[in-house]
Amino acid sequence: MFRRLFLTLPFATPALAQSGHSHSHGAGPNGGVVAELGNQHLELVLRDGELRIYLLNEQDQPMPATGVAGSAVLQSQGRQQTLRLAAGPGNAYLVGQGEFVARGTRVVASLTLPGQPQRSVRFPVAP
Repeated sequence: MFRRLFLTLPFATPALAQSGHSHSHGAGPNGGVVAELGNQHLELVLRDGELRIYLLNEQDQPMPATGVAGSAVLQSQGRQQTLRLAAGPGNAYLVGQGEFVARGTRVVASLTLPGQPQRSVRFPVAP
């Protein structure tokens, strides 16, 4: 059975100070919202019908998506759907396709990084 851990962005919750996290995030290098997965960062970029998750190190430098598996649950306009995530061109990011409007979409991604257990990340709602 998998153990799931839900994380949020620092500016999305006042409880952050209790988590021991010592820095905050602005927009990611690709213009998306950033969340944490262990000591790595994830950047979510949504466009109508396409979801991308970039893997970043602690300094927000790109990391390859090689060997990463996952899915994302999206809630958009009263509908929920699950997207399978696959490595994008050049293993630069994970990508999923679906029928959704980016604005106001809620996303929870479950990812398995090489050599690590599956973990989940909740991204804040993009305006």
